[in-house]
Amino acid sequence: DLAAQTMYANGNHARVLFHSAMAFDASTYEMWVPWLSGGTLVVAPAGHLDAAAYEKLIAEHGITALWLTAGLFRVMAEEVPEAFAGVREVWAGGDVVPPEAVRRVMDRCPDVTVVNGY
Repeated sequence: DLAAQTMYANGNHARVLFHSAMAFDASTYEMWVPWLSGGTLVVAPAGHLDAAAYEKLIAEHGITALWLTAGLFRVMAEEVPEAFAGVREVWAGGDVVPPEAVRRVMDRCPDVTVVNGY
């Protein structure tokens, strides 16, 4: 099972943000990885969240890992790349992740690992 892989037992997934729709395959990562690795699932509030709201949510809850669609990652990289400063891993996928968005995040947050989950 993908969610039970030992690569998630490194502490990076201690506090994972759950914000995807249940029908989206990323929700499997969001739920099962923290549960199977002894982490905490942080549930995002219902409703639309913009980049600034995600930034606040990440900071307030000490999110250490999250999965974003390529589009949302791109928007956050453009608007609030510093939002990932305390995050250990950002997984992005569902479409092509623009290299310039990854560079922008890595320039602002050199300690974050950006994983292309496409």
